[in-house]
Amino acid sequence: MNAKRVNAAAGVIHASQVKGKQTATGLAADLEAACMLQSPETAAEQVELRAMLEKRTELLRVVQATARRLRKEADGRKAFGDQLKAENAGLRDLNRKLVEQAREARAYVTAMRPDYQAAARLRRENDELRARVAELEAHEKRALPWAHAMPDDDLHGFLGDLVSAAMGRWQHSPEVPDREVLAAVEKACAQWRTPGQGYRSDEPETDGITLRFAPVAALREDPHESPLHHTYRLGRDLPQPDAAP
Repeated sequence: MNAKRVNAAAGVIHASQVKGKQTATGLAADLEAACMLQSPETAAEQVELRAMLEKRTELLRVVQATARRLRKEADGRKAFGDQLKAENAGLRDLNRKLVEQAREARAYVTAMRPDYQAAARLRRENDELRARVAELEAHEKRALPWAHAMPDDDLHGFLGDLVSAAMGRWQHSPEVPDREVLAAVEKACAQWRTPGQGYRSDEPETDGITLRFAPVAALREDPHESPLHHTYRLGRDLPQPDAAP
């Protein structure tokens, strides 16, 4: 007799009685469920099969959980893919709009190019006109711009003529009227030719020799407006009686 098996069977019967099972059939069913009615080999095989079944059941639960997780991830990927598709569609629409706007902008620039060129030409002409106006205003600030262009020798002679014409009013008695003095000044201005030629309009053309030696000769005389200048001979200019021949 196997005391271990007897004790195990007694435990199963006691549990059945606690549950209220008193008939022989009920007790036999509990013993069968506890593998107490088979041979030891069959009972061991059933225990092994039951353990294997529990492992496979646990593995099935893991597989099912993994499948649920993968399905959830797949759903997330699908949702993300749908979102990407929607964004791509929006980007394609935006790209079409940008291409259309660029085409319209190119057409507008092509249509406006003549106006731009005309505006640039007008700006250049406007700048040229401004420069010309500034140049004219600069000349207008000078009452005698042609006198400013004279060489120093010509300017010296021209100013001497003006002084002589203006001083005439005080060299006569009674004084010369202002209008006549003004006419004399204008005449002095008119007597001078184009600035830079070096002679007045009432003088003949100067030959090359005179042009070369006239500046040197002019240095020997005082200016005609100088108190020492004279165009007539004085007594001191005549030969002295005791002078050597």
